[in-house]
Amino acid sequence: GSEDWVTVAGIGLTGEAYRYWVGREPDLRPGVDRPEGAKFFPIPEDGFFRVPTVILEGAVREGKNIGFNDVCLSSFSICHGTPISNALNAVPGFNSFATLHDTWMNWLEENKIANVATNIGSMPPALMLNYGSLADQYYWLKPTIDQSWENDR
Repeated sequence: GSEDWVTVAGIGLTGEAYRYWVGREPDLRPGVDRPEGAKFFPIPEDGFFRVPTVILEGAVREGKNIGFNDVCLSSFSICHGTPISNALNAVPGFNSFATLHDTWMNWLEENKIANVATNIGSMPPALMLNYGSLADQYYWLKPTIDQSWENDR
């Protein structure tokens, strides 16, 4: 019915929005270690300050982006590559949320309006947009899963 159309349209919009801000598709896989270290420098592009990717064995991957974009000395800190960051990195799609959030925070920092409120306040919309965009990307799997479920009965 019309609810299905609204759902598909809404999910599709989240996918477009993610690609608009990040410049690429969301990645369900965990981030990988950055060869140059935990900290990255944003890439200015089309008015955005995008998160750089990592080339791993010839493939383009997202780096570990969960936590502060810094090198932390304490293992209890939440910076890219620390134990807490690595644990969250294992959650499917969580690193792509951090990639989107980092893109927004890079822009806020460049425009001198980044603070604790903008950091934490932008997390819920980034989470919703990220997982909506992943649903958009993987939506075509649903009929396959539904059919295999029916055949198993």
